[in-house]
Amino acid sequence: MAQADKPGGGELAGMKAAMEFLFTERTVTIPQQFESHVKLFAAWDNGTHTYFKSNLSIPRLLSDHIDAYLYNNKTDDEAAETEMLDFFKNTFSSVVDKLEFFANYKAALARRLLRSQFRRTLEAQFLARLKVVSGNAEVYPLNAMIIDIDNSDKLSADMLGNASMDSFLTREKLKAKTVLVTSQYWPTFEYIDIALPAVFSNFVTLFESFYQSRFPNRRVRWIYQSSTAVVTTRFTQGPKELSGSLIQATVLLMVDGTNGLKIPELVQATQLSKESVADAIASMYMNKKVNVLECVDPATGSVTEVKKLTDNLSFRVNVGFKSATRKLDLPKPRAAKAVDMTQLENLRKELAKIAIVRFMKSRGTATYAEMVDSALADLRRKFDAQPPLVKAQLEELIDRE
Repeated sequence: MAQADKPGGGELAGMKAAMEFLFTERTVTIPQQFESHVKLFAAWDNGTHTYFKSNLSIPRLLSDHIDAYLYNNKTDDEAAETEMLDFFKNTFSSVVDKLEFFANYKAALARRLLRSQFRRTLEAQFLARLKVVSGNAEVYPLNAMIIDIDNSDKLSADMLGNASMDSFLTREKLKAKTVLVTSQYWPTFEYIDIALPAVFSNFVTLFESFYQSRFPNRRVRWIYQSSTAVVTTRFTQGPKELSGSLIQATVLLMVDGTNGLKIPELVQATQLSKESVADAIASMYMNKKVNVLECVDPATGSVTEVKKLTDNLSFRVNVGFKSATRKLDLPKPRAAKAVDMTQLENLRKELAKIAIVRFMKSRGTATYAEMVDSALADLRRKFDAQPPLVKAQLEELIDRE
């Protein structure tokens, strides 16, 4: 989220009033840390105005702000942390559509875990609070995601003890860490194919061989679009460590050492979509603070500046790039996508069917109205279920019989 300067007292008072209006069925006391945590305030400020402008849902808004706090918080003030976590817990208890909240929260937690930008203690403390409000069913997968990270750390340590892998990493001067996620707990990922540079491809082959020797009955699928890489690139000023997505690293390595490659050429070389290649190039060319790529006019061979990427332009490493720091984060190509509302709606339908079947198994016989009322009571602990949803799923179950 965008950061903003801390507003004055009048604006802050207005923000407090807005948050109390948006989030409560009862009075919520916004903690003192809200006023002093600039990054957090900026996130709340940005999110609240977004809500008013585009009708962003309250569960999504709350999830985004909790993510901003857990992502940015670097303090060791236990009292302030407790105050903030309790505030989020109390606010969450007022949210009607808890199912939508958990869908967005899981996506945000996945991003924090995969980027290794989380504090395990703080994450666990907040999940414990969520469990108090909503029970274990929705919280268990979130804890399982953190356990996956712990298990991945152990596997990575074992991997470094493998002779073939150790020899390869030493020869290529690589440092590697693989995160293994259990698909039933994590958000649904889109799998893409990519023709990796040789150094990455060889690592993938070696890791799969190592993993299959440990777990012969398991299958590995790589989530390339969620993978990251650090590439050392040489510029006139000296070498720089560039940290970004695996897709950015792949494009960067493909153009490195060339006089320039066009987007269609990179699409063919990487097997990525044109959109993915263009996004990666734009993130490393359009951003003038980290413009590690430069554009070349193929007709003249001279460097040129453009505001729009087209297929006839070539891109290469900008060897003249300068920065005061040696380690740099590449701009993220795309903002995180919102949770797929179609998937969420399908989940609501499935939960409605489960609630109906559960009630029938416990009762044996019941009237149509009793089945609808029981399912609604069960579902409204998770989201604002309405009779038409339950009736439609009940009719579908009846038609199957």
